Amino acid sequence: YIVEIPKLSKWQADSSHPVFCLGHSLQNLSRANVAIFAPGWVEARGCRIEHEVCEAYRIPFVELDKDDDGNYVITRKEEYADDQAG
Repeated sequence: YIVEIPKLSKWQADSSHPVFCLGHSLQNLSRANVAIFAPGWVEARGCRIEHEVCEAYRIPFVELDKDDDGNYVITRKEEYADDQAG
């Protein structure tokens, strides 16, 4: 059984590049009420960049970790007044 894979357009090929995906993620972050950083986020360079953007542009965020029982716990929470954003 043979399946023909169509050739990707330049846009489709570029859209899978990590920087393209990060740019799309930052666009979504700009519209977010709050960003949630799940356990392990520090291991992902895109998440670290998103976290820096939250701090620099005062986007509210929450950092989560797991306790010894495996329950999610808030380890850090940053809330900013609307008039201080940007």
